[in-house]
Amino acid sequence: MRSQDPELIPEGTPRVEGILTDGINVKGGTFLMEGSVEWRNRFLESFGSALFIDYGNTWLGYKRFRFDEVAIGIGFGFRLYTQVAPFRIDFGFKFYNPVSKKYIWDTWDKRILKNIEFHFGIGEAF
Repeated sequence: MRSQDPELIPEGTPRVEGILTDGINVKGGTFLMEGSVEWRNRFLESFGSALFIDYGNTWLGYKRFRFDEVAIGIGFGFRLYTQVAPFRIDFGFKFYNPVSKKYIWDTWDKRILKNIEFHFGIGEAF
């Protein structure tokens, strides 16, 4: 996430039995919904690609869950499979931002690098 982007955390302080939060600035929720769908394709001996969709958010309790507050990210990536571990680079886009209630086509910047988040990793995500 870029520093100027709002965080996906609920407004307010979570109340959890047995945990005192009075006077403490606690962030976060007590109900989490998240998931990921990924399609991987290996080609040649050492190369691969991936397409993915990630989604989720947190709320202050399951009764506050709303479908229009679920963030959705989409993207693609490339893999280099070695004898040690796969190396991967992923490029992601915010498909739906629940903070602004806007889709990717509502916020697309002509400077394409402003729209992309990238991630480098060693090993598979799951």
